[in-house]
Amino acid sequence: MNLRLMVVLSFLLGSGLMVGCKKTEPAPPAPTTTNASPPAPGPATTGMPPQKLSVQPGADIDSILADLSKELRRWVRRNQRVPASFEEFVSSAQLQPPPPPSGKKYVINRSQMSVVLAGR
Repeated sequence: MNLRLMVVLSFLLGSGLMVGCKKTEPAPPAPTTTNASPPAPGPATTGMPPQKLSVQPGADIDSILADLSKELRRWVRRNQRVPASFEEFVSSAQLQPPPPPSGKKYVINRSQMSVVLAGR
């Protein structure tokens, strides 16, 4: 009987030590400060006048739409969302696109993430 009691006590003592001992994770490193300068403000915060979209003289409407679409995709990556309208995109991106052909207007095709022409 003494042997059984000692085995049970040893088991309980060993179990108690195992429960009381637990591995602790090392503390995360403290944040370090660097001498890196903050990012430069974007065009919307600088108060600069709208910049004209760089379009080659005599460029056709397809290349203008391609350039606007490229700028739109940059804007979406930067802002993590799709603008509500073409006007919001142009305003916040500080762009001044060339006027669309007569009777047309620029709109955003959300499914293709591109700028297209639509009739008025």
